[in-house]
Amino acid sequence: MNSCRRSLSKKKISASHCKDHDKLLQILLIGTLPPPIGGISVSFHILVDLLNQRQDVKIEILDLGELRRDRGLHIFQSILFVRRFLFLVRKVDVVTLYAASTALPSLGLIILFISRILDRPFVLRKAAGFDYLDLGFFLGSMAHFVVKHSTLYLAQTQNLVSLALKRGVAHVKWYPTSRPMPDHTNNSFFERRACRRFIFVGQVRKYKGVLELIDAAERFDKSICVDIYGPIFDDFNPGIFAGLETVAYRGVLSAEDVIPTMKQYDMLLLPTKANTEGYPGVVFEGYSAGLPIITTRCGGIPEIVDETCGIFVEPGNSDALFEAMKKVIENDIIFRKLQKGVLEMQNQFDSNFWADRFVDYCREALDAHVLKRKS
Repeated sequence: MNSCRRSLSKKKISASHCKDHDKLLQILLIGTLPPPIGGISVSFHILVDLLNQRQDVKIEILDLGELRRDRGLHIFQSILFVRRFLFLVRKVDVVTLYAASTALPSLGLIILFISRILDRPFVLRKAAGFDYLDLGFFLGSMAHFVVKHSTLYLAQTQNLVSLALKRGVAHVKWYPTSRPMPDHTNNSFFERRACRRFIFVGQVRKYKGVLELIDAAERFDKSICVDIYGPIFDDFNPGIFAGLETVAYRGVLSAEDVIPTMKQYDMLLLPTKANTEGYPGVVFEGYSAGLPIITTRCGGIPEIVDETCGIFVEPGNSDALFEAMKKVIENDIIFRKLQKGVLEMQNQFDSNFWADRFVDYCREALDAHVLKRKS
């Protein structure tokens, strides 16, 4: 976590240099907009909204969600997508792709080649999850080709940055998930003097630790509230919520309602068992709402949560989860210390700052591309 903070402090110094550029920067943003609600789609939506508000940037958008939502017309939609891409790429200075590993061998390769042919720099922002080499030799090699030959590779986690450097990808930068954060001068965190209301927001499925959450929470009496929000998946039986006293399933939240709903609670629960976790967006939404977190050390979570703002428990251990919840319920001093730790995390992962960095990176990619062309 300290390495993240040192890295961020260096970036703050250099982030303002984009203000020295007077030329309007035209960016093609390729990614998935909600629906469906997911970490990548929400992050991409936030970036699009923030860039739309800027005077120094003009954006064009290609929504990959249209390809996924109309699977019956997949081939037709794919042809239309390539046609529109060919039209838009000629209008912009920089091409960017905001996607997961699975998109690299197919879509990523097409975007890379067309960008090269039409002489446009290509900025790739890859989400975490599983390593693209796990796609197998052929697809993994194709994915690595896209990463290595991008103009700039923006990796979601510090671990992905380290992997890229080991694989000879020198043009990698750290670009974490972020969320809009509140104005610290108007902060009401410390009005919460006790912890009684817990919330889980995410996919309701076994590997997210929901069964362990229910087991732990049902050991408390009715003075404790544990509410679960999110879509229920096939591996989870919704009938398990019937007859519960402490835990309640509250349905699916829209992207706009997540943070306002979280503000009605005291603490976030994320007892995930998935080692493929990157930077879960719900953690940052929790920070924005002022919520400390009880979670696990799976995937990239230890890079964005530490003991100042959260409590770690062993994945799959409902006893440890119960003890962690009991600790903050019974000890208001510990709870308030964790609340204060959230303030520092807000400074780290404010989407306004990272939107500035995204524009900064796009300008750097354009400058490097022009320099390479002249050499």
